[in-house]
Amino acid sequence: MNIKDRDIENIRNIESNSSDTNDSNRNDNRNSNKNSNRDRNRSRWFKRLLRNFSVFTAIISGMLIALFVSVGISLPSHLSLIAGEEFHYSIPWRYFSDMTVNRLQSKIGINDKLANLDIKNGINLTASNIGSHKLVLQIFNFIPLKNMIIDVLPYKNIVPCGNSIGVKMNDNWVTIADLEYFIDEHNKKCCPAKGAGLLVGDKILKINDISVNDINKTRDIIQNSNGNGIELLIDRNGQTINSKVVSRRENETKKFKIGIWIRDGMTGIGTLTCYDKETKIFSSLGHPISEEQFDKSAIAENGSIVKSSIFGVKKATAGTPGEIHGEFDIDQPCIGNIICDTKVGIIGKIDPKSDKSLNSRPIKVSSGCHIKEGEACILSSIDGDKVEKFKIVVRKVLNKSNSNNKDIVLEIIDDRLLNKTGGIIQGMSGSPIIQDDALIGAVTHVFVNCPKKGYGIFIEKMIKTMIEAEKFHKGQDNNASTTESTDDRDENSENLRKSV
Repeated sequence: MNIKDRDIENIRNIESNSSDTNDSNRNDNRNSNKNSNRDRNRSRWFKRLLRNFSVFTAIISGMLIALFVSVGISLPSHLSLIAGEEFHYSIPWRYFSDMTVNRLQSKIGINDKLANLDIKNGINLTASNIGSHKLVLQIFNFIPLKNMIIDVLPYKNIVPCGNSIGVKMNDNWVTIADLEYFIDEHNKKCCPAKGAGLLVGDKILKINDISVNDINKTRDIIQNSNGNGIELLIDRNGQTINSKVVSRRENETKKFKIGIWIRDGMTGIGTLTCYDKETKIFSSLGHPISEEQFDKSAIAENGSIVKSSIFGVKKATAGTPGEIHGEFDIDQPCIGNIICDTKVGIIGKIDPKSDKSLNSRPIKVSSGCHIKEGEACILSSIDGDKVEKFKIVVRKVLNKSNSNNKDIVLEIIDDRLLNKTGGIIQGMSGSPIIQDDALIGAVTHVFVNCPKKGYGIFIEKMIKTMIEAEKFHKGQDNNASTTESTDDRDENSENLRKSV
C-alpha cells in the first residue's frame, strides 16, 4: 500500500469516527430532551395538583368560616327559658353538616357537665336547673365558636289580665300632660300655654306664688284668673323656669283656660299585663313610666294602681298617635301597690282583697325562642272596664338581645279594633299577647306612621323582673312597703287628667 492509499484510508477512518461521534451526540441530545420534557411534565403535574389542592382547601376553609360565622351570629348571646322548656337550634348549612357529620363533633359545656352534640341534629337544650348558666360551644373540642348566657326562670302560675288601669304616683306637683287648642269667646282658635312656651312634661310647682300639688286646685286658680296674667313656676328636666300666661275664656263652657291637660299623682292610663297567682306580684306597661328610673323605696311608698274605666278614644292616624281616655272611681280600692318602675314597666303586688275583680285563670308561658310568625291575639280594654280579645299577626320575631323592649313586630288585623282605635294607641301599652294559648309578651310601642303596627316585649323579660322585685319586696321593712290606704287617698285625684 503506497502512501497515497494510506492517506485515503486515514481520511476515511477519521470521517467514520466523526460520524460515530455525531450519532452519539445526537443520541445524547435526544435522551437529554426526553429527560427535560419528563421533568417539565412532572413539574406541571405537581403545580396543577398543588393548585387544585389549594383551591379545595380554600373552599373547605371558606365553608367552615361561613358556618362558624353564621352559627355565631344567628345564635343569641343571651337566652331566657322557662323551666321545662326545650330549645332547639338547627345548623343553617344542612348539606355541609351532612357531609362532615362523621368527622365534625362538638361539645357543649354547661357549668361542669358535658354533653355530646352532633352537628347534624343541631343544638338541643332542656331548661331544668334554675339560675344563670354559661354555655360554651366549641368545634373539635378546642376551637371556640360561641359563648352564651342562658337564664332558666322558675315556672310560674302567670295570669294574663288586659285590664285598663290608672297608675297613681303621689307626687307633689302637677304635670302638663298635653296642650290643647280651644275656641275663645271671640271665636278664635287659641292655646295660650303654647304661646307662652309651655311644653308637655313640664311640672307646675307654683301658680301666682301658690304651691299646687293636685289638679283641682290648679284648675280653680286658672278658672278664677278672669283673663289676667298667671305667673307659673315650672320644673323642666330639673331646671326651674318662670313663665307668664294670660288665660282666655272658652266660648263653649264660658270658663277661663290656658289650653293644657294636667295630671297630678296619676301618671296616666295603661294596661295590666299579668300577675303571679301565688305571690300576687304583677307587671304592667312593658316600658318604664318615665325616662328617669325612680328610686325603688320611694315608689314603694308613693305608688299604686287603680282600676280604670274607658270613656273615650282618640283614634290614631298615620303620623298622629291615638289615645285612650279613662277615669277611675275613688271609692273603689286600689288594685295593688307599686314596688318599682323598671325598664320593662311597673312591678308591684296585687292587693289580696281586689284580685277577685281580675282574671284568675293562669295559662302557659312561652319564651321568645318559641314564638312563631303568624296569628295571635291581645287582651285589652277600649270600652268601659270590659277586657276583650283582638286578633293580631306576629310579623317578625327579633332574636337579637336588646334593651329597648322591641322584641316582637306585630300588626293589628281585628276590624273592630281598627275601626274603633285605628290600631295601637296610648293606653294599650302592656296589653298581653297570647299565641297558641300561651302568654308570649306584651304590647309596648306603636309605629307612628303606621299605627296598626307596633312592637312587643318578650314575657320572660317581665317575669325575670317580677322575680327580682319579689325578692326586693320581701327584704323591705313592712312600714316602707305599704302605700296609703283607700280611705286616705286624696279625693281631688278623681280623674286621670283635667283640661284647663
